[in-house]
Amino acid sequence: MKLKSSSFKVGILTLIALTILIFTILWVKGRAFSSAERIEVHFRDVNGMRAGSGVQMMGLRVGQVEEIIPVIDGDKSYVKLKFVITEPNIKIPTASTISIQQSGLIGEQFLEITPPKTRTLYIPAIGNQLAYKNDPVQIKLDDKYYDVGYIKNTNIVVTQAIPLELQKSIQTTHAYKIDYVVN
Repeated sequence: MKLKSSSFKVGILTLIALTILIFTILWVKGRAFSSAERIEVHFRDVNGMRAGSGVQMMGLRVGQVEEIIPVIDGDKSYVKLKFVITEPNIKIPTASTISIQQSGLIGEQFLEITPPKTRTLYIPAIGNQLAYKNDPVQIKLDDKYYDVGYIKNTNIVVTQAIPLELQKSIQTTHAYKIDYVVN
């Protein structure tokens, strides 16, 4: 009876050790067991990237490439690249740019996610304020307006404080400085 008891304990201990080993290997590889965000992008060429390559946002590793699938369709051929965001609480902003980058001496490939940048517009200050924070940014296509972003901040500045190349186009002493994001 004592033999069965010892072998049973060794068997249970072995199963626990194997389970811990498998979870550790998958954790080190960056695989997420939860419902991590999975994204698919298309490229014309992936420049030698392979599954397992890193995904970075603003220089920090936030995920990894899971799958690379070539899609052959004559002149419309492309490469489908699927990646997963493994870091919790990381959200990719709408209108982010995803590009393939290279690092190090050996040229390791990785995906870089660049969030949309704030852009600035200067308008001559005439009369009342034209725009306010959180107002929509719109574009006109085919006689219809579409929301494409929002105004992040507005200020009135002295024209002499704006870049020299823009001062010539503003003929007033003050200008509206409008910071906006296109998403």
